[in-house]
Order: sequence, then structure tokens, then C-alpha cells
Amino acid sequence: KLRQFRSHWITKDVNKSTVHSKTLYYEMQFIGRDHSITDIQAALGLSQLKKLKKFIKIKRKYAKIYTQEFKDMEEIICPEQPDNIFSSWHFYVIRLNIDKIAADRKDIIEALFKENIGVQVNDLPVYCNHCGQGSGYIKGSCPNAEKLYEEIIILPLFPAMSKNDVIDVVRAVKKAIS
Repeated sequence: KLRQFRSHWITKDVNKSTVHSKTLYYEMQFIGRDHSITDIQAALGLSQLKKLKKFIKIKRKYAKIYTQEFKDMEEIICPEQPDNIFSSWHFYVIRLNIDKIAADRKDIIEALFKENIGVQVNDLPVYCNHCGQGSGYIKGSCPNAEKLYEEIIILPLFPAMSKNDVIDVVRAVKKAIS
């Protein structure tokens, strides 16, 4: 299935054909995606791998600053990371303690955009997306997932940031929440 998924759910196995003609040797059984990369993308990826340890070190440093700055704020729930875990911090996600904030997430995001902070939101629960329609799930099926979606904000966290950029994000978050 994974081999078919990576190539648009195409099969060349005549025995798997859903069409009666045994001369058919190339069939798309489901709509999928082609996840192969070009040679240029592969070369870029290899060159970036050489910088990976440095990138992770920087992101861990900035994640630590975020956690330190927000840890005493009852309006924000920071991600927890045990000392024996080595995260690459793909995202730094804060969870808003909505009961402690006068505004909603939308208002806070808009305030952050006005401060030139490029925050993001995470993906909707799968069944709330178009591709999840017909899955048997309806809005309210997974209330905890839906509530979590409404409470989280992804803060900027990337190696090209400076420590001052991180401090600007902290300042803007504190301002938006207050």
C-alpha cells in the first residue's frame, strides 16, 4: 500500500487489476500523491543535513527561552519535555488557557499579526477536513481534539531567527494576552 501511495496508487500488477482486460498493466486504483523528490531537492536536502545538529541546537535554545518566559503565565500552557527526551522542536506550540483569557484565539492571533509575528495554527482534526467527509465522524465526535485545535497557536521557531526575534515574539505574545 505504501508503494502504491507514493506513486498515485498506481499498480502494474495485472492480478490486482479491477478492470477485466488482462492487457492493462498500469492502473490508478485510488487517488494518491507522488512524493518523490527531484535530484536538486535531494542535493539541497543532503547539504542541509550537514547543518542539522546546529539547527537543532539553535531551536532547542529558543524553545528553552519560550518555556522560561511563559512558564509562570497561567494563560499559557507550554509543551512539556522530559529531560531524557531530545526533541528537534519542529514546532513550538502554546496552548491557551481560554478560561484565563478575556479574548479568544482569533483575537490573539490577529493581535500577533499586528505585531508582525507570523504565528500559525495546527491542522484541523482529520474528519473536519474535506478529505474526512464521509468517514462517519461528525463535528463533536472527538470533542477533546476539537477543543485542543481551538486552543493552540504555533509560535515562530526556526534557525534563522535571532535571540532578539525570540524576545520580540515573547513580548508580542504577552502583550496580546494582556
